Amino acid sequence: MTEPVWLKRLREDDALTARFQLRWLDEGSRAGVRDLARQSWVGRFAAEMEARGLERIERAVPVAIGSRARVGSRAPKTPRCSGSTPPTEASTRASPPGSRLRCGRRSAPAPRRSPRRSRPTPSSSLRACRSPRVVRSLKDAAPEHREVIEQVCEHYDRWLDDATWANAHDDDPWPDYAPARNALQRTVQLREAGQEIASRTPSRGYRTLFSQSALTIEYHPLSVVFVARYAPAPSGLSRDAWASLFGPSLPTDMPLDLAASLLRSGNLLVTDLSDQGPWQPWQTLGRCALEPGEPLSGDDLRARFLAADTDGDARVMLLQLALYYEQSWVLFDLALAAPDLCREPAYEPYFRKLLPASFFEVA
Repeated sequence: MTEPVWLKRLREDDALTARFQLRWLDEGSRAGVRDLARQSWVGRFAAEMEARGLERIERAVPVAIGSRARVGSRAPKTPRCSGSTPPTEASTRASPPGSRLRCGRRSAPAPRRSPRRSRPTPSSSLRACRSPRVVRSLKDAAPEHREVIEQVCEHYDRWLDDATWANAHDDDPWPDYAPARNALQRTVQLREAGQEIASRTPSRGYRTLFSQSALTIEYHPLSVVFVARYAPAPSGLSRDAWASLFGPSLPTDMPLDLAASLLRSGNLLVTDLSDQGPWQPWQTLGRCALEPGEPLSGDDLRARFLAADTDGDARVMLLQLALYYEQSWVLFDLALAAPDLCREPAYEPYFRKLLPASFFEVA
């Protein structure tokens, strides 16, 4: 390979090499790195995507490998499970090949600029809830498969940190933990971070290693939602290239290491639900999960209940959803709009949970 001018300049950039702990590859080392990339990609996705990825790997020319450092080792003020796993070289070989940016032969490539844009400052990365962007995506997955979903993320998505947390925490708790001095302290921290509250929606939270974005997987009664929180980090991919890899729904300013964890099982955002043809019960289920407790999802529940006419099963489901997502106002409003309907034997038990007994004492 004739070395492009920009690559020569990157090699000579000592600060860049030190920052990402780069080891520049010679011709003899590239075949081994490509083999590792093939091994990391095979068996992770459906046949079509696997074939596209392998084709891209064959065209790519590895030029350098870096370290897979824990978040804590990069930002001392945000300690995590640093020390639980040593840095592993060339972890980005596990990232989707389609997300690797094209580098021209003459101009400097986007990857050199991208890490500086995509990596938040330590102060902005401490709290996931302060991230300026939030995307909630409905997945074609079942909540009873939680164990498999999390095993896939933790085994294959090597760009995710191993310091996870559960729903007892409103935000990533690891920035508040002191660095563990031994295995016992680390075990205590992991147990604390993994606590769940039964009254809350079950969930598992992750941080990405490079952009420090947050990914939370929520397990609703009949659906799974991936919640992405991040600081904008345009990748440099064209809109068409982005859509061909991640679909048309995900915003193009999402960091690549976060979007990579949304590749499986499709992505339906709340704006996509209206494009799914005639109304089906799963659409309301999905809307409630994508907008839990929001007035718009409650208004949809109310309208669907009144429109269901003789479909008693659908009406019961809608009432159950309103109670599960604490949309009490929906039941009160229905009691005012259709009091006789609310007193029917099939629906009365749900309204009795909220309305006074006098409402049901009809002369």
